[in-house]
Amino acid sequence: MSTRRGAPSRGPPKHQNTVAWVPERNVQKKETELGTKTRPFANISGVCRRCCDQIAWRRKYGKYKPLKEPAKCGACGKRSVRDAYHAICKACAKEKGVCAKCRQPTKEIVQDGAEVRENEMKQLEEALGRLRERERRSLLRAMEKGNSGAATSVANKAAKREAEEDNSEEDEEDEEDEEDEEEDEEDEEGEDGEEEDEEGGVEEEGEVEDGEDDGAKNDNGDEGDAEGADGHGDHKDDGKHHEEAEEDAAGKNGGN
Repeated sequence: MSTRRGAPSRGPPKHQNTVAWVPERNVQKKETELGTKTRPFANISGVCRRCCDQIAWRRKYGKYKPLKEPAKCGACGKRSVRDAYHAICKACAKEKGVCAKCRQPTKEIVQDGAEVRENEMKQLEEALGRLRERERRSLLRAMEKGNSGAATSVANKAAKREAEEDNSEEDEEDEEDEEDEEEDEEDEEGEDGEEEDEEGGVEEEGEVEDGEDDGAKNDNGDEGDAEGADGHGDHKDDGKHHEEAEEDAAGKNGGN
């Protein structure tokens, strides 16, 4: 396109693409052929989001070639690959946590519609089991009528109530733990006091025993002193009798 002044300007494109391109527009397929309305392709599953978009593009623009017979798995070696463009079977892909097409590890795996519905039903049953009878009936009535807003509000209320109950249970557990800790501290303090009392009692008993021993020693000393005094007195009496006997003997001799 020329941008020079005076040159003819570029007009609109020849093809406006007002109608979307449809692959195999004029090709008539039998109703029994795969890919028709009566026999559509299976849901894409077991692959990552990128590979899922690639396979969906092939189906949309007529580039998809389904398998005529099961292919060999690149992991286990069995002929268990039943989906086109898959390198390994779904069992090996699920076990290793990889995409069945590119074999790259990924957290987001596209699941089959039946599997999704089954998981949703399990989650719904679990949610209904946790709900109260009144909430459960309200949710079922809303689902039967197709009122998604009412069902969502009931589910949100139930979830909020469960969260509050969980928080209250956690608070009660924390309070119980604090009470247990306080009781343990009181028990430890009581045990320490008892040990101190026992030690004090042992010391007092020792002091009492020491006092009794000292008293016994003093008593023994007093008895010994008393016995010594008695012995000394007896000795004095014997001396007096001896002197009197000598004086009597001397008097008799003088008389003679």
